[in-house]
Amino acid sequence: MAENSTTHFHQTNAGEPHAVRHVEILRKHPEINAFFGTDLRTAWITLAVVTVQLAIAGWISRVADGMGPGRRVGLLVGVAFFFGSILNHWAAMTVHECSHYLVFRRKVLNRWLALFANIPFIFPMAMSFIRYHVAHHARLGVLGEDTDLPHAREVHAIAANRIKKFFWVFLNFAFYSGRAFTFMKPLERWEVFNLVWQVA
Repeated sequence: MAENSTTHFHQTNAGEPHAVRHVEILRKHPEINAFFGTDLRTAWITLAVVTVQLAIAGWISRVADGMGPGRRVGLLVGVAFFFGSILNHWAAMTVHECSHYLVFRRKVLNRWLALFANIPFIFPMAMSFIRYHVAHHARLGVLGEDTDLPHAREVHAIAANRIKKFFWVFLNFAFYSGRAFTFMKPLERWEVFNLVWQVA
């Protein structure tokens, strides 16, 4: 592994490490194979999580109606920080698990659960995430083709500046989302349906 002295980003030509580690771990601990496969509990928990999020939204709309602007913002920020962020994280992880078809055996059921988990996010993201996350795994570690790797522009803009790198990590969701636009292809049928689903 070599470090670029001007950027402090690490690069390696050793190849994709996950496949090698997969073989090593299973050789040492074959009992791990028992944990592979689908897990229906994810669907039940996601049903509860999304239901709670929608219930909280309904509750806030009723309670906040009689509040002043300051208290209303305080309530929204407080509930979003202490409850919404945790519940949204679960929903995002459901979409991730569905991208690997790890909830149901049938792919289409995983897609439907991902659409359901997408509801609290407002923006249609589930089907695009599934599409590009699979591509990320297929091209893991290939500069310019792996959607999770920073672009050369990001690396050179941030360089070895600790403050810039702090904000880059802190705002990684924004950089990640912006980077996604450079990989965009024409929308597929499921992505169009995701848009219609969210609008509905």
